[in-house]
Amino acid sequence: MVDEATIELEKYYQKILSQEGLGIYRANPWEKSRPFNPEELERLVLPEKMQRLDIHLPLQVLTEREQEVIFCLFYDQISERETAIKLNLSRSSVRTYRDRALRKLRRKIEKAEGERRRKR
Repeated sequence: MVDEATIELEKYYQKILSQEGLGIYRANPWEKSRPFNPEELERLVLPEKMQRLDIHLPLQVLTEREQEVIFCLFYDQISERETAIKLNLSRSSVRTYRDRALRKLRRKIEKAEGERRRKR
């Protein structure tokens, strides 16, 4: 349960950051349900354009499980072993989901770059 003061503090930081073109980005379901912690602010702050273009849109091509693995490995920066434990998977499954997700993202990005070049 999040108290009112924590909610107000997060709103304040969000307002200040938006004036600088930044935003608080909680990429995964675990962070969205956690209370706001100002000490984690540096890790959570991303430029809003980067969030929309580089993170949000390409991840939509992934399955929910692939997203969870990517969030753990690259956003939370935990090891394959810790990811396997957290998601109740084997380490080889974590690697399989990671590799499959990265291939999908690479194809999506290459396709977007190709379309952008053709428009020029």
